[in-house]
Amino acid sequence: MVVKGGVASYVDKPSKLIWNIPDHWSLQDAATVPVVYITVYYAFFMATDIRKGKSILIHAGTGGIGLAAIRVALAYNLDVYTTCSTPLKKKFLLDTFPQLEGSHIGNSRDTSFEQMIQCETDGKGVDFVLNSLSEDKLLASVRCLGQSGHFLEIGKFDMANDTKLGLGCFLKELTFHAVLADSLLGAPDDHIWPHMTYVIPGGLGGFGLELADWMCLRGARKLVLSSSRGITKDYQSFRIALWKTYGCEVVVNTADISTVEGCRNLLVEAAKLGSIGGIFNLAVALRDGIFANQNMEQFVQSFSPKAVATKHLDALSRTLCPELDHFVVFSSVSCGRGNAGQTNYGMANSVMERIIEGRSRDGLPAKAIQWGAVGEVGLVADMAEDKIDLEIGGTLQQRISSCLQELDTLLSAKSAVVASMVVAEKRSGRSGNESIIDTVMHIMGIRDLKSVSLGTTLSEMGMDSLMSVEIKQTLERDFELVMTPQDLRSLTVQKLHEIMEAREKDNSDAVKMILASEGKLMGIELLLRNFGDEAHSDQIMYSLQTHGRLTKQNFPPSIIIPGIEGTAGQAWYNIGAKLNSRANVLQLHQFAQVETINDIGQQTLEHVKALLKPTHPFYLIGYSYGSYVALQLAALLEQLGYRGHVLLIDGAPHFLTKLTNLHLGENFTDNSLYDLLFSSIVNQIFPEETKESISAVFHKLDTLKEKMDLFIKYVDKQNIYSKEYFKVMIEALFRRVKIAAKFDLNSIRDLKSPIMLVRPAEVSLKDIEEDYCVSQLTSGKVTLKVIEGNHSTMLENPVLPQIINDFDPGLLDDKNFEEYIRDGKPVAVA
Repeated sequence: MVVKGGVASYVDKPSKLIWNIPDHWSLQDAATVPVVYITVYYAFFMATDIRKGKSILIHAGTGGIGLAAIRVALAYNLDVYTTCSTPLKKKFLLDTFPQLEGSHIGNSRDTSFEQMIQCETDGKGVDFVLNSLSEDKLLASVRCLGQSGHFLEIGKFDMANDTKLGLGCFLKELTFHAVLADSLLGAPDDHIWPHMTYVIPGGLGGFGLELADWMCLRGARKLVLSSSRGITKDYQSFRIALWKTYGCEVVVNTADISTVEGCRNLLVEAAKLGSIGGIFNLAVALRDGIFANQNMEQFVQSFSPKAVATKHLDALSRTLCPELDHFVVFSSVSCGRGNAGQTNYGMANSVMERIIEGRSRDGLPAKAIQWGAVGEVGLVADMAEDKIDLEIGGTLQQRISSCLQELDTLLSAKSAVVASMVVAEKRSGRSGNESIIDTVMHIMGIRDLKSVSLGTTLSEMGMDSLMSVEIKQTLERDFELVMTPQDLRSLTVQKLHEIMEAREKDNSDAVKMILASEGKLMGIELLLRNFGDEAHSDQIMYSLQTHGRLTKQNFPPSIIIPGIEGTAGQAWYNIGAKLNSRANVLQLHQFAQVETINDIGQQTLEHVKALLKPTHPFYLIGYSYGSYVALQLAALLEQLGYRGHVLLIDGAPHFLTKLTNLHLGENFTDNSLYDLLFSSIVNQIFPEETKESISAVFHKLDTLKEKMDLFIKYVDKQNIYSKEYFKVMIEALFRRVKIAAKFDLNSIRDLKSPIMLVRPAEVSLKDIEEDYCVSQLTSGKVTLKVIEGNHSTMLENPVLPQIINDFDPGLLDDKNFEEYIRDGKPVAVA
């Protein structure tokens, strides 16, 4: 079974080929077993998968492989057919295997066995053929297979001679497997030993779990996963339980590896399972920001799990891990090639790589792997959410399966520092007027640019949804122009020329201003971000799945009031996943017919009170239109003796009422408002339609019923929301827009609660006080925060959940203060 030197006087001990011989076997007996049973195992369980109740034809049944195959097949309750060359051998088979039937044994010297199979199986054929015959007998064996059969070829004669098989037999959906056991053990040794312990700092992260699984499948049976937080997700528990079914012992260590004692504890505890064979440091803590905004604390936080931990593990492993085979750290292209905003992270990786180079010079195991963006699992996948194919720093995200496939090559490479990434496609002609415009025109199938007016939008040129996606991805990948679908629809050839002129002058600010002036959300589209999640819309209080590190069942949850749609949606699910305490969304779907903010507050008050305690502060979070409700509820709760905090996300009465009237006009009618709502919703569902044409169609209809019928015809083309849901949504939006337009700005006054206003950098209304006049509403402290984004995109900003956590009174309460300092402030190493 060795590749070469099998009959030499001495052979390098291949551990996989060493077995203990039973006491009642001689060496001669034992020598007959490995080759034949390895071949059978390879054929039956690796090349295919035999099943009880199936049938199999095994040629040369009295040979070594034939006998082993018959024994295994009978043990798995297969219906066995076989062949041999003489009557004496047939008698031997019947004596050795009483389960065999005489009619199931054919002649291996000719093709008569084919007729036997057809007769005994009523023409159906067998499910498997283990073949060692050649030439015409091989072809006859193929014909013995039934529908979806598996042909297992262990002979090399016909393959070496390139015997023609013909494709006609594959009309029965057959599969052909070459079973070459001599190559099975020829692969290089992966050096993952079952008796050794493997330590993985960051092993409970996305990539860490995949690496641990990769090691388990390669024979590792002792794993120590290091994470300061321990197990926090059900998926982590599931994977660990799965590995235990493999016979793998898994220990989770929560020592702080940013300290010498923490690293010592990790290695000492790991050594109790067995000698440490490998250390794989995957731990990471991102604290990104442009260099001018970085501080010492952010550098310390990024250094702790990487540079500092690697330094300690290096020093300690030299004495505590004498049998170490692998000392591997996962670095990043942000170190090797640089990435804006990750100075601290890049430097931390650079320090790790210098430690690795030092170990390599000392003749110790050492490997640093610079990964590009890794997709599907890990940090990039968590941040990218649904934008899985986003290009980052000139690289595309590498699938986790590709990363694991490359590990063998990377770990066996001679260099101490290696890299793996998927480089994005590069094209010639990335600058100049010709490049961008010609690219867009080529995608749209327009050959002559002179035939198009400079002021014509891409939508008017006939851009459909598929073209829109291709243009958007091409501009991002090749020209680093990031545009929303709304930007694209309103983009003109003239604007493309202006962008090109600005790029030629290397004026990125001018490019941003040109793009910022295009596709701005206006009117109802500005307020109506999405239509929420219909599946849970009937629940008045919908509990979000939060990060929940600091969740206390006796402490009331945060209460979030969403925008004008009034229901929870994906944006709130994403925000909830990053909140440190419990949070409920107050959904207004059941209050679609309510016509004043005061009535909404009165009707939802009892639902809110059910979650509160007079001894604990409330925490109300209102986004956009939800700020009306949040402030009304705060006023009602204060009248009942409650105290708490209010956080407004780009919403306040003065701001929203002024914005609504600005876009609706002072003399809007019910009819014009319905037209606006119908056309805006259809435009969001089908962005390839132009809003002006849709609005004109609705405007021509006289009655509300006609407008509603046409609207239903439009929404019937999609399958995300039901017609009933849209009907309720239209009525709710109609009343809520009217409430915003006619809201009495003096109705909410004299609050005592502190209020924080979170506002986007891209303001929707310039003619208003910086704090949206919130300071006129309360005697409490008013705090203003400005974050990147606009009214809609600010919900995607990762800074927003941090602000919500920081203003949460539950996390700052005296009773929780000690826990907050311990669990909420330090950076978790995962």
